[in-house]
Amino acid sequence: FFEAVTFGFVAVDAATTFAADGDLVPIANPLSENFAVLRPSSLPGLMAAVAHNRRREQRDIRLFEIGNRFSRSGGERRALACAWTGAGSLEHWEGGARDVDFFVGPNFLVTVHNGASRSIENLQATATRNHALVGEGPVALFHRIVDAMVDHYRPEVEKLEDRLDALEAEVFDRPNNDTIRKILAEKRRVAGLRRIVLPQRDVVSRLARRDFVDISTDMSFRFRDVYDALVRIADDAAMFQDRITGILENRMDDFGESYSRGMNTMLWSDGTQDAKQ
Repeated sequence: FFEAVTFGFVAVDAATTFAADGDLVPIANPLSENFAVLRPSSLPGLMAAVAHNRRREQRDIRLFEIGNRFSRSGGERRALACAWTGAGSLEHWEGGARDVDFFVGPNFLVTVHNGASRSIENLQATATRNHALVGEGPVALFHRIVDAMVDHYRPEVEKLEDRLDALEAEVFDRPNNDTIRKILAEKRRVAGLRRIVLPQRDVVSRLARRDFVDISTDMSFRFRDVYDALVRIADDAAMFQDRITGILENRMDDFGESYSRGMNTMLWSDGTQDAKQ
């Protein structure tokens, strides 16, 4: 996730969804209709930022903002808001990449996704059987979704490690013309894993430290478990990157030696023919 900073003033139409009737705080002399009231939530600004990026063909967006929200009934309060849209997982995980729009605020959690999402579907099924889960609040539901997604990473990380083991054996025992293509494909997967896990690790670390006022002590301990899992996966990804670099360098060295031997053979053959002539 990347931290965003949006305006504290929003249009009435954008704010109405996030405030009760008569609870908006108007601006006495607004510069324009787009800045007519104090924001009751950070989500209108985040949603506008998402829309701005989507119009510029940026599909995968993860934003969060820590800022103040305003209402007549509650006054000024600090809050956390998140927006997540685009690929919900790596291309080879959970049966292919899926788009997900994910919004969490003080009193609600919204997800919009195209196609099935194993993590969200499992939570929906569990919440249907156990209504107490919904009563835990949106932050707890947010934790459950993130925790489930991270749990799904581990089997795929183990599969990636098995493929790297097989690649190492192939490079040393039976290299062929397709080996480099396989190495580069795994290199892209390792890079994709790092792109996803590292930002998630940093954000979950802040959740575990209770950098946000909406995070209770109990929730911070839950996020700490998720953070520890992401740290282990990030460490694995760094190790995989080193391994794949070593595998590629070894294969390129072997290729260079084979090429040199081939050139020496050709030069020796040409020299022999010249001597005979």
